[in-house]
Amino acid sequence: MRIAFIADTHCRGKDLSEFNAQVAALDASLADTKPDLCCHLGDYFDNSQVGDRSASTGAVAEAGINLARVVTNHCPLIITPGDHDQGGGNTVDALTILEGLETKWPLTIARDVGYRPVFNGPLLVTVPWKWGQTNAEEQIAEVLKNPACYGTVLLIGHLEVSGLSFAAGGPTKEQPDRVAEARGWCVRREFLDNLIASKQVAKIALGNYHNRNSYFVGAFRQVSYGHEGEPQGYELWDSETGETTWVELDGSKRYQTIRFTQQEDRNSLSPTDSKNPQRITRVRFEGFIPTPEFKAIAANIADEIIIEPPRTERVARDTQITDGVVYSKPALLELWARNQQPPIELEKLKELEALL
Repeated sequence: MRIAFIADTHCRGKDLSEFNAQVAALDASLADTKPDLCCHLGDYFDNSQVGDRSASTGAVAEAGINLARVVTNHCPLIITPGDHDQGGGNTVDALTILEGLETKWPLTIARDVGYRPVFNGPLLVTVPWKWGQTNAEEQIAEVLKNPACYGTVLLIGHLEVSGLSFAAGGPTKEQPDRVAEARGWCVRREFLDNLIASKQVAKIALGNYHNRNSYFVGAFRQVSYGHEGEPQGYELWDSETGETTWVELDGSKRYQTIRFTQQEDRNSLSPTDSKNPQRITRVRFEGFIPTPEFKAIAANIADEIIIEPPRTERVARDTQITDGVVYSKPALLELWARNQQPPIELEKLKELEALL
């Protein structure tokens, strides 16, 4: 059986056209890879209320429904809700709008920690996000004790994992070493390692962190500059061979940052340069203020411009502090004024004292 794992689609109004373009690319890809089952690992929507300030609830809902229909035109779909899909407490989660949807293949929303057999396939242990709960390891272990959990078992869901680092496509990001430092619904890396080593589960596929890792699938698409360099797409797993394949999708634009550190970098640009249609570009001027001409030319290639002016260097200086100065407000102010660069004049200091 071939199973597709998709995570962190973050359907939202801010970049709905990019989302729709990536869904179209997914449709074409699934027709080629032909999975027998698709598991969405949470954060289907970006907002538990579905809509946001950038688009109406109806527009975002329509895009989310389209994703469900695209996938279920190819194979059954199982969704484990993520933290973004839920508002916490007793509020209704965003995935409710998918309930009752008429689809070619079945659509299932797994809202409880439990197990689900797959016809002619492995057994799935589903672990959706749970706000306000801290016993994820206990709940998973309890499910795995069930006599029905035998054969090929997959653990899928939306979790935080402590003691895990990422390096794929970007800088290494260390996660907390202790469960208590995370947001509650968290397991230790050692816990997952032991599940694999003991052969209690054959595969772990999680959503939440957008970086790819042995346990985290990685994001369906880039949604911010923080994901520059990260892949975007979905994972394909073969239950017979155990082989995992990453399928890259290029439907949506990728984020990139272009940095300039000196005025002479102006020579690297031409007035005829234009935006890359496959990128969302941020230009950063670091350590200097560009000339108006430089900034204007950079605007031709940028969706966003950030100017970071030179930082004023602060130098520590030794000074003698006589007895009693720290207990006298006027004496302390005078000491402070003398050590400023340039020093503050006495008349100005008196004006400051008058304000205190």
